[in-house]
Amino acid sequence: MASSFWRQLTSSPCRRTWQWAAFFVPMTFFAFRLLSPVVQLYWVFKHGTYLAQRWDEDGGVNLYHCADEGRGFFVEVGVDDGHEQAVVLRSFVSSVPLEDYSYWVKLPEG
Repeated sequence: MASSFWRQLTSSPCRRTWQWAAFFVPMTFFAFRLLSPVVQLYWVFKHGTYLAQRWDEDGGVNLYHCADEGRGFFVEVGVDDGHEQAVVLRSFVSSVPLEDYSYWVKLPEG
């Protein structure tokens, strides 16, 4: 699973692109959306902060927060069953999709 992803990520045309993208920290949400899916995934793993995981009928989905000049944005990363590799499922700035994670968040009592 991971080896095919890294092989694709480090292929020469892609390598030039992700090296370029890695310089933009923090990156705006709109600039992130312009990147290719492979570069988005690389950027999230390198610069995103893992927040939570949720489960649905297709498996686990990991939530990451990515900082920018404002509040930042969120990115969901899952596994493509057909290719068995990590993929960016969606990115968003709204707090509404965060409700999907509320079941798994446990706040301390008191």
